[in-house]
Amino acid sequence: MRSIVAYTIALLASLIKTQAPKRALDLRSIWAKQTVSSNLDNQLTLIAKAAFDVIVSPSQGFQNVTEWCKKEICWQRVRESDVQLNRTFIRELIGGDEVQVVKKDARTQQQINSGIEAQTTVVTLGAAYWSRLGEWGRQNKLLSANDEKLLKVASRIPKAIPTDWQSVALLSILQRMEEEGFHTE
Repeated sequence: MRSIVAYTIALLASLIKTQAPKRALDLRSIWAKQTVSSNLDNQLTLIAKAAFDVIVSPSQGFQNVTEWCKKEICWQRVRESDVQLNRTFIRELIGGDEVQVVKKDARTQQQINSGIEAQTTVVTLGAAYWSRLGEWGRQNKLLSANDEKLLKVASRIPKAIPTDWQSVALLSILQRMEEEGFHTE
């Protein structure tokens, strides 16, 4: 039942926040291993049982379990369950310093991915596209000197490949030109 899974994950997050403040699941490790530890598995089993007990015992006036699960009072009852985090599980959680490192790494990785995606888009559009955009921008007097330099690089694809940051800037120029009326044929 999806509701049990949703409530289990939500309650786990709530319990970590209240019973192990400044700690977090090591999602990077879970992702890398593509499995959860036995301690996390045991913890999830306990939480799922508590969620199940609340879900299958709806308050008066609720006959349909699905409707019961959608009510705030159901979530309140699940949160009020007497579930404690196991000490062995708490020891697996990463600390605040590690959480910050993971977040910083994730931001860095996202910037890299965004740069690669931008570069792929710029190269896929090709030199002729960027030449047309540059010509249109010049005719309409919408390009700065920096825009001109970037478009010159893009118009030389594949002899010259814009860097990731140049590609992000080129896509920004493209967006600006489209807002001014540039469109592809």
